[in-house]
Amino acid sequence: MKYKYPILLFACFIVFLLIYNPAKLYFLSDDFDSILIAQKNANILHSFRPLSLLSIRLDYLIWGNKAEGYHFTNILFHLLSTVVLYVFTKQLYLKIFNSAETNQYAFFTSVFFLFYPYHSEPLFWIVGRGGPLCALMSLLSLHFYLKKQEGFGTYFLSLFFFMAAVLSYEAAWILPLIITVISLIFAWKDNWSKEWKYIFLFWTTFMVYLFVRFYLTDQFIGSPYGTHAVLFSGAFSQIRNFVLLVSRSFIPPAKNSSLFLLYFLVLGVFLFFILFKLKKHCNVILKISIPSFIISILPAIPFGIDTHDTESERLLYLPSVFLSISLILILILLFKKQFLVIFSVLLIAEISFLFYNYKSFETSSRIANQTVKAFFSLRNSDYLYCINLPSQYRGAFIFRNGFQSAVKLYTEIKNITILSKAEIENPPPGNYNIDYFELNNALEKGLIDSGKIKVHTVIFNWKEKELDVYK
Repeated sequence: MKYKYPILLFACFIVFLLIYNPAKLYFLSDDFDSILIAQKNANILHSFRPLSLLSIRLDYLIWGNKAEGYHFTNILFHLLSTVVLYVFTKQLYLKIFNSAETNQYAFFTSVFFLFYPYHSEPLFWIVGRGGPLCALMSLLSLHFYLKKQEGFGTYFLSLFFFMAAVLSYEAAWILPLIITVISLIFAWKDNWSKEWKYIFLFWTTFMVYLFVRFYLTDQFIGSPYGTHAVLFSGAFSQIRNFVLLVSRSFIPPAKNSSLFLLYFLVLGVFLFFILFKLKKHCNVILKISIPSFIISILPAIPFGIDTHDTESERLLYLPSVFLSISLILILILLFKKQFLVIFSVLLIAEISFLFYNYKSFETSSRIANQTVKAFFSLRNSDYLYCINLPSQYRGAFIFRNGFQSAVKLYTEIKNITILSKAEIENPPPGNYNIDYFELNNALEKGLIDSGKIKVHTVIFNWKEKELDVYK
C-alpha cells in the first residue's frame, strides 16, 4: 500500500492530540510578556527571534486571549516538524536501505520523535515554540540542501529556510556546520570542487545575518541571559553542561541527585556497549547523524539543563531530531530481529514520561488561569500586593516571570509589589478556596504598608492549598 506509513503517521497524530490536549493548557510565565508585546505589536522585528514573535502576533490576531489557540499552534509546528523529519529521513535512509525498508524505518524514526519525552517546554509552553518552529525550518533547509543538484531553486529554498530558522531561534546557528558535515561525508571524493561553493555561500549568509543582528541589537551573540553568560562561564562549566545535556537527551530528570547519578552510570554503560558494537556496523548515515546530534547541542552548552525537573527541555528539541535518527538506526543495525519489541517498550516509556510532564503543565495552567480569573474583580484597584506568588510546579513555570504583564493584560493596576515567591508542591485538584487568613500576619510583619490598605488595595496570598484574595 503506497500511503501505508503516512496514514499510520496521521493516526499517531490523532493519538497524540487525544493524550496531550492543548485545550487544557493556559498562558504561563513569559507567555504573558509575549502576549503583551503581540498586543502592542512592539519590539518584534528588533528581537532576537522575530519569526517566533511574529507567529505569536498572528495568533493574537486570530485568538486574542484564548490560550488554547496558541497551544494548538505549538502542537501544529511539532506535527509539521515530524512530517518533514519523515521526508528528510527517507532521503537519508535511501542511501543504505531499499524503498520498503526506508519507508518503514523513516516511520519509526518520526514516531519516536513525535512522542520524545523531553519535549515538554516546546510543546506545552507557548514561548517554547521557538524550538519546534526552528526545527521545522532547519529540517526544510536540510531537505532542500540534499536536493540542491536539481537546480539553484532548491538550493535557494535551502538558504531561505535556513534564514527562517535562525530568525526563529538561535539553535539554528549550527546549521552551516551540519551542512559542512553532510558535504564532507557525501561529496568528499566525488564533487568536492563544486560542493565547497555551496558551503561557502551558507557560511557567508550566516555572517551577513550576524552583522544585521548586530546592527539591530548592538551585539553579535547575546542572549536573554546576557552576553557574559554565553562567553565567560568557564571551561569546567562548559564541559559539565555538555555532559548533562547529552545525559538528559536520554534520561529523565530526578529530584534526587543520587538517582540521577545512577541513571547517568547506566547510560554510560549503555553508550559504551553501543559504541563497541557499532565498530562493524557504522555507516554513512550514522557518520552524519551522530556528529550532528553533538553539534546541535553546542548552542545550549553555556546555559546547561536542569537535572531535577523539566526546565530547559526546549534546548533538547533540535538535538532530538538527530538523536531520533541515530538511535532508531542503531537499534535497526544491532537488534533487527528484536527491533519491534524494543521500539514498543521505548514508545510506551516515552508516552508515559511525556504525559507525566503534560500533567505538570496542565496543573500550572489551572493555577495561572484561576489567578487571572481573580483579576476580573480588580479593575478599580490601585495597589496589588502578592504573597507567595507561585513560581513553578514540577518544572512547569507559573509566574516565574510575566506576572506584571499578566496584571497589565487584565487590569488597570499600575502599583504591583511581589513580596515573596514560592514553588507549588501539592496543589489541590479543584478550584482554589478564598479566605483572608494571612492578611493580619502580613500587616504585623510589616510586609505591607498599612497606610496603603484602603478601598483600592488588593492582597493576593497563594497558600499551599488555597489562593487568598483580600480587597
